[in-house]
Amino acid sequence: MIDFSQGKGNKESWGYLFVIFGILFLIKESNILQGELGQKILDWHNYPIIAAIVFFCQKNYYMGAIMAGVGLLFHLGDIVSLTQKLQNVSAPVVLIVVGAVIILSQRNSGGKVNRSR
Repeated sequence: MIDFSQGKGNKESWGYLFVIFGILFLIKESNILQGELGQKILDWHNYPIIAAIVFFCQKNYYMGAIMAGVGLLFHLGDIVSLTQKLQNVSAPVVLIVVGAVIILSQRNSGGKVNRSR
C-alpha cells in the first residue's frame, strides 16, 4: 500500500497548491488576465502540470510524476494535433531536401546530368 502522508513536505506541497489554485481562481474570476493568453494560462488542463511542478520542487517525485502524467493526458489532443500539423509539412520538406541533395551531389561530384533522352 502506498503511503500518501509523507510528512511535513507533503502537507506543505498541498498547502502551496491550495494557495496557487486559489490565486489562479481569483485571477480568472476577476478577469485580470483577458484574451487568449489568459485563457491558455488559466485553463484547467494546466492545473495538474502546476501541481507537478509544486510536487517536484518539494522533492515529492512520486506525486509529481503522477500529476505530470495526468497533465500530459489532458494535453494529449493538443500534442497529437501539433504532430499532425508538423507531419503535413515535414513530408514535402523532406522530399525537397532529398531532391536538392541529390542534384547538388551530382553537380559537385563532376558527374554530368543526362538531360537528353
